[in-house]
Amino acid sequence: MRVLLIENNPVDAGILLGAMDQSQNAVVDIAESLETARELIERRHSEYDLAIFDLQIPTTDGALDEHVDHGLAAFVQLGRIAPGTIRFVWTGKATDEAFEQIVMEQDKADPLGTNNPEPMVKFFNKAKLRDCIDCLNEISQSMAVLDEIQWSWGLTPQDVEPMTKRVVDIFARRQKGAQVHVGTLGDGQSGSSVLRLKVISEEGVTTASVVGKVDDLQEVKEELSRYGRHVAPSLKPGAYATLGDDVLVGADGLGGAFYKLVDPDAKSLFEIAANDPEKAADAVRRLAENLTPWCDGVPQKRVPVRDVRRAILSDGVAESIDGKLGLERQSVEDAEVFIHEATVHGDLHGLNVLVDSDGNPILIDYAQVMKASAALDPLTLELSAILHPKSPLRGFWNDADPTLWMKSAEFFADCPHAAFFEALRKWGHDVAASDGEVCAAAYSYCLRQLKYDDVDHEVAAQLARSAAAALPNK
Repeated sequence: MRVLLIENNPVDAGILLGAMDQSQNAVVDIAESLETARELIERRHSEYDLAIFDLQIPTTDGALDEHVDHGLAAFVQLGRIAPGTIRFVWTGKATDEAFEQIVMEQDKADPLGTNNPEPMVKFFNKAKLRDCIDCLNEISQSMAVLDEIQWSWGLTPQDVEPMTKRVVDIFARRQKGAQVHVGTLGDGQSGSSVLRLKVISEEGVTTASVVGKVDDLQEVKEELSRYGRHVAPSLKPGAYATLGDDVLVGADGLGGAFYKLVDPDAKSLFEIAANDPEKAADAVRRLAENLTPWCDGVPQKRVPVRDVRRAILSDGVAESIDGKLGLERQSVEDAEVFIHEATVHGDLHGLNVLVDSDGNPILIDYAQVMKASAALDPLTLELSAILHPKSPLRGFWNDADPTLWMKSAEFFADCPHAAFFEALRKWGHDVAASDGEVCAAAYSYCLRQLKYDDVDHEVAAQLARSAAAALPNK
């Protein structure tokens, strides 16, 4: 356990340090002023499990301008930067009962995985030292339980950030887990970690099988909001992984969303496509049917291609990669196409669709669900198989002519996985308002891939140019 102690009274600091020494697992950083506290918070906030604030501190070390405003400034700063960190207010400054009650009744949460929500901010008057020390000991013991949860990677061990592990451990402890079997599903292009997790109890019983998404706290909250607005109310049960739990406190600025897997042996659509193209094609057809509620009855609109592109790539980023495209982008994006504006997954690559043992596709990862061109999902899935760095199908069409991309029968003629790709292209045309929408979606996806270092830029640019050439009036 790592603790930030903001205290300029050496006697009081010594008392708390002595108490934490007895816990045998605490590392303590001390700040004696607002200046030092701010520096430590900015530099090391991601390392702290707990922060203790004496409000009456000076502006700089050794200064004589002690005031509660200085301690409160540090308190607010940590709450803003690391809202998932437990904070103690430990002060001898007189406060009335109302202030104490307000502090104690702030947001309750479960940052330690105990299944017993507690206030994230606790108030202790220095006259009640024993209460503070008892609470410190309880937290220290809980942190030790989290640290004892063991991870098993099997044949693919990987390093994870300490706070990513903390998010998963909090979830696992809630499930009475003693160990976690871990595998990655992450796409390698975003800052998030997508993990397949099996939680095992001390007795060897599986207590949870989930897909866990660990990301910046605000990103997780936004994903949960999108899930609640667009996924759960619209799609039929079984079409998507349902939310099991979330972790929004206890790990600095990270959070996690954990989605239940009915079939823990479900494989990614990428893997299915590589080994059984016919089964993958059937999964695509089922997926298209599952997502019909998002597309039924949606309006047709006439829009410039840039509006399709803006849904997945901002103007600023598009401008920054202009030189990699090999054509005059502005004229391409001036072209107008008819589209169906629908709810879409927004990042439907082959790792975000799992296929269970019965061949049923299961949607995961809802961070980009939005209103956009209906063709974006099937075209993303098709082109991710060609361009995504973790696609096992990458490279098989190296001898194909990218200018033939729009003529799918010719483009995939020599491809051993043609059934899979033909099912995807058919889905794209079925949901699109026009061929122009299919081209605009493909162009937009390929253009976006040029911002990633681990994508074949030559192939992406060639495919983008091919899609652009097939646009109306081009």
